[in-house]
Amino acid sequence: MSKDLKAVFHFWKRFACQNGLNRRDLIKGVAAASLGLAAGTFGAPQLYGNSNVSKSKLRNRIQLENAERGTRDWLLTKTDINDIEPVALWRSPRIEGYCSETSVSAGDTIKVMVSTNPVSEFSLEIYRTGYYGGTGGRFMKRFDSMPGKTQPDPPIGENRLRECKWEPSVEFEIPDDWLSGVYLGKLTAKEEGVQSYVIFIVRDDRPCDLLFQCSDMTWQAYNSWPTNEWSLYHNDENGYTGYKKRKKWSTNANDTGWVSFDRPYANFCMDHLIDRLNSDIRIRRAI
Repeated sequence: MSKDLKAVFHFWKRFACQNGLNRRDLIKGVAAASLGLAAGTFGAPQLYGNSNVSKSKLRNRIQLENAERGTRDWLLTKTDINDIEPVALWRSPRIEGYCSETSVSAGDTIKVMVSTNPVSEFSLEIYRTGYYGGTGGRFMKRFDSMPGKTQPDPPIGENRLRECKWEPSVEFEIPDDWLSGVYLGKLTAKEEGVQSYVIFIVRDDRPCDLLFQCSDMTWQAYNSWPTNEWSLYHNDENGYTGYKKRKKWSTNANDTGWVSFDRPYANFCMDHLIDRLNSDIRIRRAI
C-alpha cells in the first residue's frame, strides 16, 4: 500500500469514528479517495484541510468555499413527522414543500411551494451542504414572515401518479456566486415552530477534478408521499403486510405506476464528506 493510500485510509477511519459512520460508508469513502489518488487529482495532505491556510494559497473553488464560515443551524431542531400506521407514516403535514426544479444553474429562477397545516406564516433559510470544518453547512439566504396556506393533496392520476400543483410561496434567482452543490431549504412554521426541508441542486458546467452525481431518481422512487403507498414500488394489487398493515412492495416494473418530483419528500444527499476531499468538484442530478 502506498504512503498516500495509507494516509487516505487512516483519515477516513478516524473520520468515521468521529462522525458515527458505519463500515459501508467507510469503505465508500476510501474507495472514492483512492480513485482520486489514482487519477492524480489530489494528494493525501489535501484531504486533511487546513482552516488556517490563507485564501490566496487555496487552489480551487471547493477549497475557497470550505474556507467560508460554516454553521450547524441547517439541522432541524423541532420536527413533527407522522407515525400513524399505515396511512400517514413519515409525513410532515404541519409544514412541507418542494421546489419547482430539482436542479438549477446560477441565474435561474426557482420557486418553492409550501403548505402549512394549520395555516401559519413561515421562514425559509437556504444552506449549502458541505464540509466547512465539520459543521456540515453554510448559511446562504433567508426569507422571513412568508404567508402560509394549506395546499391540497393531489388526486390519484393515471398510473397511480400523485402530482402536486401547488401555488408558489417563495421565488428567487440563484446568485452567480453560489457554488455547485446540494442546497437545503429549512422551513420553519411560525405558529408552532415545526421544521422540515426542501432540497435542490445547483449545477455548473466548469471543468473539475470530480463529478458527483446525486441519486435524486432513487429519492423519488422510494418517496411514498402523501400516504404510505405511493412510491414506485407500490401497486394496487399487492395488498398489505401483516406488520401494522403496511403496503406491500413490488419489484416488478410491469405492475407499478408513476411518481412525480412535484411533491414533498424527506430523503436527501449529504455531500459534506465529498467536500472534505478538497478536490475541485461539481454536483449534478441523476438525469
